[in-house]
Amino acid sequence: LGSYQDNRNDCVSRDRQAKGSSNGSSKLSEDQVREIRRLIARGFSTRSIGKRYGVSGIQIHYIKHRITWKHLP
Repeated sequence: LGSYQDNRNDCVSRDRQAKGSSNGSSKLSEDQVREIRRLIARGFSTRSIGKRYGVSGIQIHYIKHRITWKHLP
C-alpha cells in the first residue's frame, strides 16, 4: 500500500508499464517510429511525416525529441 505516486514510482522502477505498441492507445509500431526517425534525419518536415503516418506534427516532434518512444534507440 502507498500513495498514488508511490505506486507509479514502483511501476516505473520495475518496468511494469506499457510502452510503445503494447500501449493500447498507440497508433504507431516500433518499426514505424524507427522509420520516422530516419525520415527526420533526411530532412523531412514533421508535418509531412505526420500526414504520412496519420498522426499530428506535434507527435512527430515528440518522437524527434525523444519525449515519447524514448525506449527505442
